[in-house]
Amino acid sequence: MPALTPDSIRTLPETLSDFTDSLRESPDLYGSTATSEPGCGQCP
Repeated sequence: MPALTPDSIRTLPETLSDFTDSLRESPDLYGSTATSEPGCGQCP
């Protein structure tokens, strides 16, 4: 994980806002991402 810099901390609210907006537009984004990646086998 990269170290936090003042610039990354400053842009964090905007990044989180963009991510929240994308979840609102496509609420299944997490589900489709979770099923496309290998997991531990314990999650449904």
